[in-house]
Amino acid sequence: MSSQMRGMKNEMQLGAAERSRVLRELERALPVDDLMGWLIGALPSATRDEVFSVLKAVYEAGFEITPASHTPRPYKIGRNAFQACPQRVTARRSK
Repeated sequence: MSSQMRGMKNEMQLGAAERSRVLRELERALPVDDLMGWLIGALPSATRDEVFSVLKAVYEAGFEITPASHTPRPYKIGRNAFQACPQRVTARRSK
C-alpha cells in the first residue's frame, strides 16, 4: 500500500458498523466512570475526529451521562492532547 493510500485510510471516518459495535461494547461495560478515557481505550488507532464522532453517537444514543468530576483531566489521542472533565455513563435510557 502506498504512503498516500495509508494517509487516506487514516483520514477516513469510522463507519456506522464500527460506531454501533462501540456503542454495544459501552452498554456491556456500564457503568463507565470516564467516557472519554473509555472511548480512547476502545478505539486505540482512531483519530481525534473519529473518537469525537463516536462520542457524539454516544450522546445521541440516549445514554445517561453525568459529570464524574468538575476537574479537567488530560487526554491524548495520537499527537492531540487536551483536557476535559470526565463524564460518567450509568445506563441507557429506555426507547
